[in-house]
Amino acid sequence: MFRIVVKSLAAASLVAIVLPSASLAGDARATPAAPTFKKISIEAFTAARAKKTPMRVYDVNGQRTRERFGVIPGATQLSSAARYDVKASLPASLDKTLVFYCSSEACTASHTAANRALEAGYKEVYVLGAGILGWTKAGKPVEKPSPKS
Repeated sequence: MFRIVVKSLAAASLVAIVLPSASLAGDARATPAAPTFKKISIEAFTAARAKKTPMRVYDVNGQRTRERFGVIPGATQLSSAARYDVKASLPASLDKTLVFYCSSEACTASHTAANRALEAGYKEVYVLGAGILGWTKAGKPVEKPSPKS
């Protein structure tokens, strides 16, 4: 009889531990993942531009980096990756394709700016990971930055 009681208590304890864990795991799967930006290579970006794929390009480098390396032609220069005015700087339509870049793979300012766009509801958000350094290393054209405002 003692063995039956011990086995019953052990089984009840196991159920008490497993069921809440299973319940929590189920909740985690039910929560949709937050949208994330996609990375785009210089080659894919260049090909998309050659096909005249509509996209907006945003430079999130500091003024010194812009003056030293230039800006991808047609890029809009944001004032700050973390503090730019989303409504004033990005298109009104949330369906537009946005591409953000900063200096290089080591820089994450473009990630910050892209995440802010995602938080605002934009769906097609990309980061050109190679940045302006990779762009110039690949021999791609640049233009002079607009004057510091």
